[in-house]
Amino acid sequence: MTDFAAALQELKDHHINNIKQGKRRYYVPSERVRKFYELEINVSNDNKDIIELQNLSQDLGQQQSNDNRTAISSSTEAYQNAGATPAAQSTFSEQLEKQRQAAIEQAVDHVNKIYDKAAIIAEKHPDLQPLILSTLDTISKLFEELYNKLSDFISGVIDTIVEWLDHAWKTIKDTFNAFTSWISHWF
Repeated sequence: MTDFAAALQELKDHHINNIKQGKRRYYVPSERVRKFYELEINVSNDNKDIIELQNLSQDLGQQQSNDNRTAISSSTEAYQNAGATPAAQSTFSEQLEKQRQAAIEQAVDHVNKIYDKAAIIAEKHPDLQPLILSTLDTISKLFEELYNKLSDFISGVIDTIVEWLDHAWKTIKDTFNAFTSWISHWF
């Protein structure tokens, strides 16, 4: 394994663990990773390969937001159609908890796709490796934040389920429109 591949794996493992644990831990890079951050970057931030990586991350972030919106909307509609009974409430809470777990898996899958793409770029353009690591660190933090926002939204719904149902559709719309706007301004 090359030093860059090992550095890439270390960074990816850190961010995936943060997503899976649902909390952000401060990243202390090993010497292997630090040496890439210390290299002089002789390329601009508007490099087409870096922009392609950023665009991929925005597309995947938007996909994740849309998928969660659809799943939460479907669960909400089923709950509402069931008459908001205690049994329906329990089912609804279980569905939302499953969606939270699916969001973890989806975020990890998206981070893996981005890192795979970055590895291909780094192999073709070794001079971009420091910029790629820096970009990946930023992208990974954004996916962690997206997952945390989704998780907080789901927790808020579960915690206030009865009151929430009264304004569910507006809340879903407003929340996911805010996600769309936020993701579109990542870079």
